[in-house]
Amino acid sequence: MKQIKKFEEIHQLGISEELLSKLLDVLTEPFDSDEGITAEFWDNSRSSLIFAEHLNGVERSSLSSECMDQIRFVCANPEFVERLETASGVYLLALAIIHDFGSGVYLLIPESIGTQIDPPLTASI
Repeated sequence: MKQIKKFEEIHQLGISEELLSKLLDVLTEPFDSDEGITAEFWDNSRSSLIFAEHLNGVERSSLSSECMDQIRFVCANPEFVERLETASGVYLLALAIIHDFGSGVYLLIPESIGTQIDPPLTASI
């Protein structure tokens, strides 16, 4: 599990170029696909992204209660859930807004573990 709090750190997630490209498309779309404006918004709003490849018992036990609370909040209150299909698998990207000024928490997970979270996270097709 990785959590980034600066948009520029997105390149350090260790994900495939294909998934990174699709993720950047979704994250920058509200800002006319401008990474600089997106980064500025993230800095000002304190947005973050959690990437959880696995949520097995060991990984869950190592997470802070704050991080697990954020994951549960995103799953219970998503503004949207986007399916990102890649050659290596399907991922879900969900966003929950946590402040009136637009701050949000994004959650990126493989689709296969979306149902392992309580509440479950699924994308409407």
